[in-house]
Amino acid sequence: MNHTLTNRLRNGMRMSALCGALAAVVCGGPVNGDDRSASPMPGDGLTGPDRAVIYARLDDRGGALVDRHIIIVDQTRPNVFFGMYRASQMTQPGWDLYERSVDWANDFNDPATTAVWLATYNGTLDPDYPGELDGIAVYDRLINKMGFVEENIHVAHQNSIETANFDGYDIVLYCWIYPRDATNVMEQNIPFVTMSAGETDEMGIGTGVETMHEPRNYAYVIDNGHHITSTYDLGQITLEEPMWMDATSCSGNGRALVAADEVIPCPGDINGDGVVNTSDLLILLGDWGCSGESCIGDVDDDGDTDTADLLVLLAAWGECP
Repeated sequence: MNHTLTNRLRNGMRMSALCGALAAVVCGGPVNGDDRSASPMPGDGLTGPDRAVIYARLDDRGGALVDRHIIIVDQTRPNVFFGMYRASQMTQPGWDLYERSVDWANDFNDPATTAVWLATYNGTLDPDYPGELDGIAVYDRLINKMGFVEENIHVAHQNSIETANFDGYDIVLYCWIYPRDATNVMEQNIPFVTMSAGETDEMGIGTGVETMHEPRNYAYVIDNGHHITSTYDLGQITLEEPMWMDATSCSGNGRALVAADEVIPCPGDINGDGVVNTSDLLILLGDWGCSGESCIGDVDDDGDTDTADLLVLLAAWGECP
């Protein structure tokens, strides 16, 4: 345990009473937050990691607790899984969330000078191919609404994701559901926004297992401490028209922003990964002594981070119910 955490503990509680208990669970270094939101993003007004709200759902098919996350961002690299994959059916606020996803992954660079590799169902913009309609919808949005330039957008077949050389391109967008292997994109370290849940395992932000495939016109913002969802209240969002969506379970470096189901809070799960463990404890201790609405360690919602929060966290230790 570093000197900063030790001093905070000494100031807030009797170290002798808790040292043994904490020694059993504290191991490892600081928790990694969202590196790309460590400083304020445009429109955020936020700094550092933000308190996440998580949920769990009893799945009708198997009775197991599953996560159905529709938007997941990478906490270490500019990658996004965006599960509202039928772009040809997209209405607001779906388009707003997609545009924000692309802007964030593109590091808010000028779209007029951004070179885009756009992977679509058949590698064309031919409306006679039904699968191309989603790629066409994204292409039109890039050109007509977001300020990207036609000459800077290369349209390619979906299987190009697995083999292409992306030198000279600033971002890769994939506008279909089929799970191409995303290893090639990850190895070239190029910003990536995909609509395929099956690629999230190679991306290191999800399990790669589809946990939902259904039409709906609503979802739930479960974390609005990120640029993509910063203008939304926590809770339900409703699209103007129903559309097909996919979801998967967030894992690894992933940070779930939007989910398919209503939120059930889990006390003590500060980082929103579905389990109360050492990572949450380190975040709480790093926030020790904080007072005010921005205290991420304030798990009992009394306005400060103190011994009471630590006791709540320790009592909730383990998997979220």
